[in-house]
Parts: sequence; structure tokens; C-alpha cells
Amino acid sequence: MSDSSSLIERINRELEAKTGVFLNPKTGNAWQLYIRNGELTVEVPNFSFQISPSSPTRFRPINTLINLEIEFEKQSQHSALCMHVYTKGIKRATFFGFRNLSVVRTNNSGHQLLLL
Repeated sequence: MSDSSSLIERINRELEAKTGVFLNPKTGNAWQLYIRNGELTVEVPNFSFQISPSSPTRFRPINTLINLEIEFEKQSQHSALCMHVYTKGIKRATFFGFRNLSVVRTNNSGHQLLLL
């Protein structure tokens, strides 16, 4: 296996580890992260956007005017992955990752349902 193909596989594994549903316990909001066209994609109510790494743990939106930064943190091997969202002038929002959930959104009420 070449060095470039092993690097691509490692990057794909690292992106895959950041997929799933992330819940904010303070607001009840859920963001779903998945890979689309080789890019990590964030889906929020009524919108989705791709994010690109600026470091191994920090990501920024691409191809959009959204101005925020996302940081992933895993405090221990057995803890859930945390996603911190930073935007200018707003306090950091922390979401906790769940790999075995799906988000179902309703069109008229905006309420979210989570399916195991």
C-alpha cells in the first residue's frame, strides 16, 4: 500500500469518526454530521453545509457565508465525542455525539424526533 493511499484511508477514518447526531442538552437542538462527496457535512434544521479542517480538531464551513468554527473534543477513550461551536459574539455551544441515532424533522412544527 502506498503512503498516499494509507494517508487517504486515515483521513477517511478520522472523518467517519466525526459523523453521527450531536445533541445540545441546553437547547434540545440536534445537528447531524455525515460524509457527502468526501466532505464532512453538517445538517441543521432547514439547511446543510460542508466543513473543512483547519487543524486535526477544528473545522470551518466552506462555500457558505456562515461564520463559525467547530471544534471536536474527546476527553477519554470511553466518552462521547463533543462538538463545540464558536461564533463571534455568542457563547460557545456544546453538542454531544451519538453514533446510533437518526434525526427526523417535522416540516410544520420544527420539532425534532430522534430514532435509535
